[in-house]
Amino acid sequence: GDTGVMVSGEIRAAFAPKAMLPLVCAAGAEAGAHSTMIEHVLRVLAKSAMVGPDALVVALRGCPRMLEALCRSLLPSSSAQQPGDKERHLAVEVLRVGVHNSKPLASAAADMGCGKNLLAAVLASSSDGTNGVAAGCLEPADVALATEVLLKVVEGASRGTVSYLLTGDLVHHVVAVINPTRTAYLAAQPGGAAAVRALFPLVAKILHAPFAAHPTDGGSAPSTPNGGGELRLYQEALLSAGAMACLVKGLETLDPEALADPMSLVSRLVLGSPTFARQMMEAGGLAPRTAALILAPTNPPGVLIDALLAVSQLARISRDHYQAIAEASIYSALRALLGHWDPGVRARSCNLVGNMCRHCADFYPSLLQQGLLQVLIDRCCDQDRTTRKFACFAIGNAGFHNDSLYEPLRVSVAPLVALLDDEEEKTRANAAGALGNLVRNSSLLCHELVVAGALEALLKTISNPSPLGGGSAAGGEGQSPLKIALFSLGNMCTHRECREHLLKLGFWEIISGLATVPDAVVQKYVARIQSKLQAVGAV
Repeated sequence: GDTGVMVSGEIRAAFAPKAMLPLVCAAGAEAGAHSTMIEHVLRVLAKSAMVGPDALVVALRGCPRMLEALCRSLLPSSSAQQPGDKERHLAVEVLRVGVHNSKPLASAAADMGCGKNLLAAVLASSSDGTNGVAAGCLEPADVALATEVLLKVVEGASRGTVSYLLTGDLVHHVVAVINPTRTAYLAAQPGGAAAVRALFPLVAKILHAPFAAHPTDGGSAPSTPNGGGELRLYQEALLSAGAMACLVKGLETLDPEALADPMSLVSRLVLGSPTFARQMMEAGGLAPRTAALILAPTNPPGVLIDALLAVSQLARISRDHYQAIAEASIYSALRALLGHWDPGVRARSCNLVGNMCRHCADFYPSLLQQGLLQVLIDRCCDQDRTTRKFACFAIGNAGFHNDSLYEPLRVSVAPLVALLDDEEEKTRANAAGALGNLVRNSSLLCHELVVAGALEALLKTISNPSPLGGGSAAGGEGQSPLKIALFSLGNMCTHRECREHLLKLGFWEIISGLATVPDAVVQKYVARIQSKLQAVGAV
C-alpha cells in the first residue's frame, strides 16, 4: 500500500537500507499513474543516490520496469494523472546518478526511449507553449541536468552513437536544443542564463560523439573521410538541421573555459566538409567579434588549436574566404599566437599564415605591416618540430606569388638552409621548397643564397641517399625532399649567379646521374633543369 512510502524524506533516507531499494523499485513499477506514490518512490531513490550510487544502480538494473517508469515520467504532459514538475526533477536526478555510474544502465535507458523522452522534456522547457506542447516541465537547471543525462545515454547506446542519433530524427531534436530562439527563451527565465551556458558544451559533446571513432589526422582532414555510410548520413543530418549555425551563434554566449567542446565540433565539421565551412562563414564564424573570441590568446590551448584549424581550413579551401579573414582583423591575435607558450598553438598559427598565402598575394602587405614576418621567421628555429615544419611552409608561400616580401624575407635564408638537415623529412622538403620560392620571381636574393651555402645544401639533399639527407625519391607526387630540392634548383639555375655557382659545384654531373632514377617525377625535374641549362648555353 501507500503507507510504506508516505513517510517523510528524512526518515526514508535514514531507514532505507540498500536491501530495501529493490522493494522500493518494485513499488514504483507498480505505481503506474499514481503521481503521489511515484513522487515518494522517486524521493527515496534520490536520497539513496546521494548516499551511494552503487546500490541504486543494482536496484534499477534488477527492476527494468522501474527504469522504464523513470524514462516514461520524463514526458511532458498536462494531465493531472501524470508525474508533474517535482517528479520529473527527481527522475532526472535519479537517472543522472544511475547512468553516470553504469554504462549498462545507460544502454538500457537508451533502449527504453530515454533519449527521446529527455529531449521532449528539454524542448518543452525551452518553449513558450505556442508549438502545442506543454511549457515549463523542467526548471532551467534541470534542463542542463537532463541534457547531461542525455549525453550519457547517447554514449551508452548499445547500437552505437551514430545509429542511435539517426533513429527517430533525434539529431534534429538535439540540435533544436541550442536553437537561438529556444536558448533565448530559456535564458530569459530565472536561472536560465547559466543553464544555457551549460547546454552548449553538453550538446556539442553529444553531437561530437559519433566522430570519436573517426579522428582527424592532425588537422588537415579526417583520417577516414567518410567514416562509413552511417557517418555520411549523420553528417547530412547535421547539415540539414543547421547545426553549424546554432553552434556559431552560441559561441558568443560562452566563457573561455566552456568553448572547448563547441569549438572542437566546429573544427571537426569544417575540416570534414566544404559545406560545413560555408555554413560557418554564413553564420558569422569570422565576424570580428566571434573571431576575437575564439582566437583570444588567453583561451585554453585546445580551444585555440581548434579555432586555428577551422580558420586555416577556410583559408585553404578558397580565396573567396580571404576577404572575410581580412575583415576579421586577426593580425594582432595571430602575432601573439605565433609566440604562444604552447607548441601546438604556435604550429597551427604558422599553418594559418601559410594558408593565408596559399592562393594569392592578398595578405602580403598585411603580413609586413602587422609585424608577422619576423615572428614567423623566428619559428624556423623553434624547439617544436611541427612548428618548424609549418613555419617553412608559410615562408615558402610568402615568397611564391611575387617578390614583394623578398627583402624582409632575406633573413630567413640562413634558418631555411639549416632546416635542410632537420630531423623531419617534411620539414626538409618545406625548407627546400621555400628556398626555391625565394628565387622564383626575381634574382633579388640569389647572392644571399650563395653566401648562405643554400646551393651546396640543396646539392647535398639530392646527392645523399641517407634518410637524413633526404636522398630517397620515395613520397607522393613531388613531395620528397629530393624532388622538392630538384624543383627548387630548377628555379635557381634560371639566374646567372646561382647557375654559375652550381656548375662550379659539379651540378651537371650530379643531375645527369639522377636522370636514370626510376621515378617519373625525378626524371621530369631533371629534364627541366637540363633544358634550362642547355637553353642558355651553360653546357
